[in-house]
Amino acid sequence: MPNNGDGECNERRIRDMLGLVKFCLETTAKEDASGRTSTNFEAMDPDRRAWLQQAMESMTVDTTRQILENLAIVKETISQMEKDSSQNVAVQKTCDALGVLTDLCEEIDYASDFAKLQGFTIFKPLIECSHEEMIVKACELLAALAQNNPMCQMMTIDTRLLELLLDFVHIKEDQSNVKARSYALYAISSIVRSNPEVLTHFETKLDGLTVLLHLLEFQPLDKMLDDKSKDDGKGSSVYWWRKLRIRSVFLFRTLCSESSNSSNYFYERQAIKKLADQLTNSHDIEVREHLLHALKALILSFDSTKRAEALKLTPNLVKVIDDIKSSIPHTDDTASDYDLADTRQTCAELLKIIKMVT
Repeated sequence: MPNNGDGECNERRIRDMLGLVKFCLETTAKEDASGRTSTNFEAMDPDRRAWLQQAMESMTVDTTRQILENLAIVKETISQMEKDSSQNVAVQKTCDALGVLTDLCEEIDYASDFAKLQGFTIFKPLIECSHEEMIVKACELLAALAQNNPMCQMMTIDTRLLELLLDFVHIKEDQSNVKARSYALYAISSIVRSNPEVLTHFETKLDGLTVLLHLLEFQPLDKMLDDKSKDDGKGSSVYWWRKLRIRSVFLFRTLCSESSNSSNYFYERQAIKKLADQLTNSHDIEVREHLLHALKALILSFDSTKRAEALKLTPNLVKVIDDIKSSIPHTDDTASDYDLADTRQTCAELLKIIKMVT
């Protein structure tokens, strides 16, 4: 099963000793609750308890100090840009500070501390600045803050950051900053996932589904790939257009699974045709796999009547999927390092679903 192309996961990593202590205590509590009660534990010595409490508090203070110090670096850069946007600023130093904040805020308690320390005030000027790498790092930090954190997710609405991100990621006349747009969509995905209230605001108040569908329709990538002279390395525009497409398809798939509002919207806009067309034209095996998963999620989100009506719009879909499935070798001895077993399995599941309807 493909992830969203970023190695993202729903669990926050243990970053320091405080996090480890908390993890051990929580895990022990869960095990004690699910198993037999142990009678071998003795009460902790008061001096030892006091020492442990002091150690934990000192670690918390140290982390808070780190957050404040790195926030100060970022705010100083913002202050300089506001005074004179044309002057040189310490871009690398600011990006390094944002990176430290991202590492710290992947721990949910520290993410909440960041919000309480007025950290959210840095995002608007950073997203609106002219330095793409600072925009990228800001969006990466915002994604870390929002991951499974309802308070931070809601703050993106209160501060209108979600609206700002959607406006930034929307492909209009300007097609620059594609790397930053890709990270902005990554942040949006972290903000709206697994939070029904934020997702409803995204769907109904901000017209986020229209922006997402437009991203799915916008495909400069195929033309770029025809130009063999273009470098497809991580620093190239081709790489980031591809990453933006994968993240768009991943979010589309997630919304189909989580929201009936999204499913109905995509049904009314005949999104199944757009996915089928892209599947027909795509030769990128990873993009194709994400498209197959998105197509499956979309079809399964419909009731039986809508499912039958939607599939009438794509009469050649069975052949397209069958051709993809048939083209995948049944051994691991392929020229590609990409595991195609999941693609083969998804094709089989899709064919079964479609044939049950038709």
